[in-house]
Amino acid sequence: MIVLTTPYENNFEDWRKHKKAVPLIINCPDRIDVKAMCFWKEHIQPTGEQAEEQLEEQAREQAEYWETVEKRMDEVGPIPRCIFNELEYRIQLTAIGTAVKDINASNATDYMSVGSDKIWIDEYVSHTIVKFVRVRAVSGIEVGCNAPVSRSAMATITYHLTHMTPPVDVFNLLLRNFGCFLWVVFEYAGTAAFMNPHAVDIIQRKLTKLQPEGRLTSRSSVLSDNPRGHPTRSKTLKKLSDNPARMNLECGVLYLPAVGNFPLVDALFFMQSPRRTLVGLQTTTANARHTQTSTVKLFKERVASYFNGWEEFARDLSWEIIYVQHADSTPIMTGRNVMIRRI
Repeated sequence: MIVLTTPYENNFEDWRKHKKAVPLIINCPDRIDVKAMCFWKEHIQPTGEQAEEQLEEQAREQAEYWETVEKRMDEVGPIPRCIFNELEYRIQLTAIGTAVKDINASNATDYMSVGSDKIWIDEYVSHTIVKFVRVRAVSGIEVGCNAPVSRSAMATITYHLTHMTPPVDVFNLLLRNFGCFLWVVFEYAGTAAFMNPHAVDIIQRKLTKLQPEGRLTSRSSVLSDNPRGHPTRSKTLKKLSDNPARMNLECGVLYLPAVGNFPLVDALFFMQSPRRTLVGLQTTTANARHTQTSTVKLFKERVASYFNGWEEFARDLSWEIIYVQHADSTPIMTGRNVMIRRI
């Protein structure tokens, strides 16, 4: 006898004890299985003189069909009745949105392990956004645990949690358990994430060196060499049209431009060790900022307008830009005198 039950064990536990049943967990079909289903559903055996044309047309239709199904699977999970039926897909997508909105202060802790690399077991989560999967524990024994029903659901749950919990809890959620959602950190906290030691620990490990034009070798980031040198407080660079008084330059301070069109970077800070360095932060899209000569020149002029003794301080000053960009995005233009890193 086979009994199907939700991951809520109380529906099944008494019956299991009475019948001495063995629990069996069957995972949802994985991506390669679903792709095979798509090609099988769209497969027609061509015949006659137009066989070659029919094969080309079939290959195109199969690719388009798989693209549609793959998109649905990324959003609602590998549920056959939803990914192969547009109406069911839309119904499930709406249900996922509703389930995420139902996460509140009373049940938020049930979802704090979403996306973690640790085994997540909780009976009181919504099965609309959480699935039950079979995994092998450290002991080698197969166990069942929770997992987000899809990558999109995981991102949506995480984003929702960041907007309903205190900032400290958010950083612990995003950074202690897993560091794959740095983009959520920056969307939630912006460049202020660089003032959080947990965020900096993740960031400095994920920095990707981009070889500047005209340089044979590159060196490690100052943030990697001295992560505790990150800024711990912030100051605003007011609009120059307001004629702000020049200030003394300080290391360990995150300077935030008040204007949105500040050249080159979205924020900046200075580090004294292991070498005197200006670190610029860019969290906007690649198209919004470029390290062209004219932009760098304008940036220097703007910075000089804010700080006392800038000309002397800027001598032999190293420059480094850290920018957040998806791995498949188009890289920004790089200059000869700027060391650029990507997260």
